[in-house]
Amino acid sequence: MKKLSLVTLSCTLAFGLFSGCAQAPEAEVMAAQAALAAADSAEADLYVADLYQAAQDSFAAAQAEIEVQNSESAFSRDYDYAQALLASATQLANDAAAQVEIAKEEMGGEVQSLLAQAEAAVAAMPAPAAGNAANVAMQGGSDSAQSLLMQAQDAFANGQLSEARDLAQAALDKAAAAQQTAPTSTQPLL
Repeated sequence: MKKLSLVTLSCTLAFGLFSGCAQAPEAEVMAAQAALAAADSAEADLYVADLYQAAQDSFAAAQAEIEVQNSESAFSRDYDYAQALLASATQLANDAAAQVEIAKEEMGGEVQSLLAQAEAAVAAMPAPAAGNAANVAMQGGSDSAQSLLMQAQDAFANGQLSEARDLAQAALDKAAAAQQTAPTSTQPLL
C-alpha cells in the first residue's frame, strides 16, 4: 500500500510540476496580430483612431506582461493577465475594423459639408484691387484658399476622406482670414 501511495504521490508531483510551467500565449499573440493587421488594412487608424489606439495599447501591454512572465522562474509564470490583454486587443481591433465603414460614411458627410462651406467662402471672397500691399496679401490668401479647395476636392474624389477634411477646413480658414484682411472700401465723401 505504501508503494502505491508513493507512486501516486510521485506521479501527482510530476504532473503538477509539468502543468505548473505555463507557456507563453503564442496563439493569442498571433490572433491579436492578425486582428490588428486587419484593422490597419481597413484604415482604422484614420477613421476610428481612438478604438484602434486602444487595441494597440492593449497589445503592447500584453507583450510587456509576457516579457515580465518570461523573466520569472518557470514554476511561477502566470500568463492569465497577458491572455486577458490579448483577448481585449483582439476584440478592440475587430471592433475597429468593423466600425470603419460607418465612420467613413459619417466623415464623407462631414467632408461634403466642409467642401460646400469652403466653396461658398472662396466664391464670396472679394476680388483684390491691384496696387496696395493689403490687396496683394489678400490675393495670396485667395490663391491659397482656392488651391487648398481644389486639393480637398481631389482628395475627396479619390476617397481620401481624412485628407479631404483637413484640406477643406484649411481652405475655409484661409478664405475667412483673407476676407478679414480685405480692405474696406473708402470712397471720398462729396
